[in-house]
Amino acid sequence: MTLTFSIPDTVCAIIQRLESHGYEAYAVGGCVRDMLCGRTPHDWDLCTSALPQEICTCFSDHPLITAGEKHGTIAVLWDSVSYEITTYRIDGTYADGRHPEQVYFVRSLREDLRRRDFTINAMAYHPQHGLVDLYHGAADLQQKIIRCVGKPEQRFREDALRILRGLRFAAVYAMQLDPETARASHLLAPTLRQISVERIASECCKLLAAPDPTVILRAFSDVWMLLFPELESVPWEQALSRIKAVPAECVLRWAACLYDIPSKTARNMLLRLHMERKQIQEITALLQLRNTPIPEMARDMRCMLLTTKPSLLQKHILLWAADQHIPKAQSQRAKQCLTEILASPICFRLKDLAVNGADLLEIGIKKGPRIGVILHTLLQMTAAEILPNQRELLLQEAKVLSVKPLPLPEIQPLQAHPLRPIPPDGQVPDSNDSDNRDRTPEIPHHSS
Repeated sequence: MTLTFSIPDTVCAIIQRLESHGYEAYAVGGCVRDMLCGRTPHDWDLCTSALPQEICTCFSDHPLITAGEKHGTIAVLWDSVSYEITTYRIDGTYADGRHPEQVYFVRSLREDLRRRDFTINAMAYHPQHGLVDLYHGAADLQQKIIRCVGKPEQRFREDALRILRGLRFAAVYAMQLDPETARASHLLAPTLRQISVERIASECCKLLAAPDPTVILRAFSDVWMLLFPELESVPWEQALSRIKAVPAECVLRWAACLYDIPSKTARNMLLRLHMERKQIQEITALLQLRNTPIPEMARDMRCMLLTTKPSLLQKHILLWAADQHIPKAQSQRAKQCLTEILASPICFRLKDLAVNGADLLEIGIKKGPRIGVILHTLLQMTAAEILPNQRELLLQEAKVLSVKPLPLPEIQPLQAHPLRPIPPDGQVPDSNDSDNRDRTPEIPHHSS
């Protein structure tokens, strides 16, 4: 097929370098697929008739990464960007359902394309020769069909992760699986248990972050439940509605998916997937907030910011609105209110308070736990607009508080949302989840 695309000068230079040494070279795989879809490729992979050592010789003047040499891949660093160049190859038998025991290097592009997973990934492109499309991947892209190269069952038995990759491509590109590929995906879903949890997590995150993953999650709910049996009792249509309603971002989508299960169960599931510690903490925190309504008044919003990070509160507003089917205008008002608070001089963080521990010591308050308690109480009072964040007024109030017995009384600016005292150690109190399911300990370190 004669098609012309604009590809980076560096990619053209790599192809020309290989050709000048007598080898073939093409851009291949995802970058070709993305160009056909009108997208800018994130990565540029190339395939070549040159053997790994021959690739190294061609690019001896560039830094090389040879970790993938066994499978024919050499990464060339050109202008600080890594380009993977892989020798044409065919795969041997797959013993573990993921990796071929051996690969055999060949000099034929046709043989190399035949081993690939889906037709949309089995295309190559050359700046002069154009598109090489032996399996009609361009037509499948146009018709929005995910189809395996060859027999789907054979492809999935070779590498079970291809099942999830197919679902992910369908979600990201708003496509559907052809009947044979779909049937094999359902049939061989149990083989996904052979795949490492890290690879499962990676594919699922990409799937959830698709513009609208709910069509695929609905059609292949059996695959999803097999991977995550914790979700079997979840009202799935309600979960899908939430997932669709929140922005296409991994943490938000996971939280929307897990919204109906206890946060401890969700946390254990995410730990099992070896997800990033920060993601687990954020998702768990969002689940702990699910019984907390969106503050309707600015004072309530400021008070909530005493115990909730602004970024977390922004996500909570989106999730709460999606779960409760709140009109968009109302959630927009809440987001606007939060934006205005964050831009205002009103204090809701200790570091922004006009006094600190040293100031309290200077006015004669004895060193000890009382200092922290007083500072947190002053912070609550400024957030609730009981006191302005002015040094002299805060110090006057600190003197009053210094003679009161501990614990200090709760600050209650509004009956609807009473403030709980913040402990002097700065720990955030647990959310009031009905079955105490959100009393979650720190996440242990683990190796992936």
